[in-house]
Amino acid sequence: MSFDTLDSHKQFAAKHKLNFPLLADSGDIAKKYGVRVTERPVGCASDKKATKCARYADRVTFVIDKAGKLVRKFPMVRISGHADEVLKVLKAL
Repeated sequence: MSFDTLDSHKQFAAKHKLNFPLLADSGDIAKKYGVRVTERPVGCASDKKATKCARYADRVTFVIDKAGKLVRKFPMVRISGHADEVLKVLKAL
């Protein structure tokens, strides 16, 4: 889930042949789950004339079971080895 548009998610999923849906968040879900969101000017960091801001959310993984219960939260995700950590939790369900 990210702040990207549904259209960009569809393009990404098609390009990478994903067999699951990607979700878009307007910001409500990140807020409800306590994920830190920051806004930065679009373009160069030194661009003081930027008129648009881009929103970024911290990378956090939530494992939710079939009953909708939060089983595990992985804050400050590092890509290397993360999939294996999550898979271990999923297999234990």
